[in-house]
Amino acid sequence: MSVLRSQAVTRLNGTLRRFRMLARGVFTNRDGPDLAYLRAIENPEEFVWAILPHAARSFAATILALSPDKGRVAAVAYLYCRMLDTFEDLYPDAPSRPAVLTEFGRRLAHHPPAPVTAIPDQWARDERDRAHLLLVARCGLVDQVFATLSRPDRDNIRKLVSGMAEGMARTARQFAEQDGVLTSDGQLLAYCDTVIGEPALFTLRLLVDVPVTELMERDAMAVAEMIQLANITRDIERDLERGIAYDASLRPYLAGSADEQRTSVVRAVREHMILLALSRAPAYRRLVAIAGFRPISEARGAAVMMLLFTDRYYRSTISSIGRSPWQGPNLVWSLYLSAVLASVWPAWARWVIARTERNFLRTALEITGDSAGD
Repeated sequence: MSVLRSQAVTRLNGTLRRFRMLARGVFTNRDGPDLAYLRAIENPEEFVWAILPHAARSFAATILALSPDKGRVAAVAYLYCRMLDTFEDLYPDAPSRPAVLTEFGRRLAHHPPAPVTAIPDQWARDERDRAHLLLVARCGLVDQVFATLSRPDRDNIRKLVSGMAEGMARTARQFAEQDGVLTSDGQLLAYCDTVIGEPALFTLRLLVDVPVTELMERDAMAVAEMIQLANITRDIERDLERGIAYDASLRPYLAGSADEQRTSVVRAVREHMILLALSRAPAYRRLVAIAGFRPISEARGAAVMMLLFTDRYYRSTISSIGRSPWQGPNLVWSLYLSAVLASVWPAWARWVIARTERNFLRTALEITGDSAGD
């Protein structure tokens, strides 16, 4: 009886923590993080959950939609991925950046993990960047939680981090060799496969109840491209300011000032990337359908939440290319509610996914038709 009581208390504590973290995620000011509070935390577990909303956007909510055990593994994995992103974005010495990324990817092979290369705080562009640099500086706390995970979970995270680091190092070399520009859709999509595709495969290994097949891996990469293109289209102007362009037509505007011509070119690039993204929507439906989720599944709810956040982003950005957005939920609580329904009601999940796919493909068809007309 005492064992059962202890297990019930553990589950209750995990549930209460999830509700606290969901509330924190809703009300967290990501543009003004409490850095003093984050620096003062000494408990590794507390630090992981406190830094997560500042390290992630929609991913934090998706992680919290998982069961406590799965969410803990996913949180640690995501924080390591954010550290890699921070080295890619903020490490000041571009020629040595590939080596630094590769080194970080291999550090979890050691016990304890190898020390992390420091990034000077002066390279932060805003408070959000400072939160990411603080995460890198306090990587040891994340390492302590990593050490408490099961061996299969640690191996899964090692595979994720090393694969993502190698791909990011490869892209960093491409940027260096091509003067800060990716020159083809192939290079762009390969980059997406690295930065979100590897996490997508990690998530499959963590969550699905069936063996991961080659078809599932291909669909996972298509889903990764759909999600990562949202990040890229959002940050086109900001990336240009730091000397990075994900399309060759943007080369003349690297680190340059904005003007009417640049605005027109950026709009065309954004429309092209949105078309690439939206056309990949069927892969999401196939992946969820084949995943083998149980009738009541928090993982299915998390998948729906991730899709709804992606849908909300594309609805918000579609107007920036002169198009009318489709209708959908915007308030965070409504996205949470839809995810909860999806976790206990498979038919609801299928309806949400099908509706989103229809909206994505209809808009992609409109963009294609207008481009053909031009």
